[in-house]
Amino acid sequence: MDQNIDQQQNPFPAQPAPRSGNIGPLAAAVVIVILLAAGGFYFFYSEQQKQQAADAAQALQAAQEGSSAAAPSDSTSDIESDLNATQTTGADADVSTLNEAL
Repeated sequence: MDQNIDQQQNPFPAQPAPRSGNIGPLAAAVVIVILLAAGGFYFFYSEQQKQQAADAAQALQAAQEGSSAAAPSDSTSDIESDLNATQTTGADADVSTLNEAL
């Protein structure tokens, strides 16, 4: 008899309780945090690259200012003097070592 009374008072079947809390805002927050972290990493990495490029340019400029090398000459006498100044002793030993390795 109790069942009849319950059915008369509530004719609809019991429905599951609605889920509390949506996953949408949580997913959006996670995506935003990931994007901010990626942006920070990109900014830091690009600043490092700029600093390295500036350091390399400064070192190159200092090397160019410090060297007093003359422009190369195409005259025959200069070429002959360069050839005579070239160290060729030991070149044969290197070639024979290569031949043995093959």
